[in-house]
Amino acid sequence: MTLRRWFSGVLAVVSAVLLVLTLSWPDWIEEIFGVSPDVGDGSAEAFLVVGSAAVAVVSSVDAVRLWWRLRRPDPLRFGNGGSGHGQ
Repeated sequence: MTLRRWFSGVLAVVSAVLLVLTLSWPDWIEEIFGVSPDVGDGSAEAFLVVGSAAVAVVSSVDAVRLWWRLRRPDPLRFGNGGSGHGQ
């Protein structure tokens, strides 16, 4: 589960960086790769912004959820056998 947590965290950071890059430098795809997938109308960049934002949010939530689950004590390991009665 640790690998999944790290993967989610890294994916969230990469997506957030890609989001900021696309918002601050809208035509970076054309300048870096020398191609224009959207023929200059900006739709590829808009798709990239929306997609990166969605991936960043989902990955961040997943990473935090996994981190929180790992921090909680396991009721079967510590104490009452999971019965909830505190025997």
